[in-house]
Amino acid sequence: MDYLEKLKVLMKQHNLTEYKLAQKADVAQSTINSLFRKNNLPTIPTLESLLIAMDMTLSEFFYDEALMKKHELEEQNLLKKWGLLTKDQKQAILKLIELLLDSSCKN
Repeated sequence: MDYLEKLKVLMKQHNLTEYKLAQKADVAQSTINSLFRKNNLPTIPTLESLLIAMDMTLSEFFYDEALMKKHELEEQNLLKKWGLLTKDQKQAILKLIELLLDSSCKN
């Protein structure tokens, strides 16, 4: 989902029209029109104002849920496999991780 789609979803969730968002964010109506009609990129301060008007931070807006889910799935997979290891195998894996981290810190 691109930033305009995300903004439209947020506007819908907050029952805001473009006009109401412009008023609430104290942003010129022409700026909002340029975003949605001409697909212009907003400046960071403009985007931040729009998001604040919808009770959201920049970091929340750019949080990539799909990427986080991918990482969560990878971690769950690792934990499942970890649970299948014997105590000795787990200790060997931990030693290997420590060696890898030590060698990467030296480079």
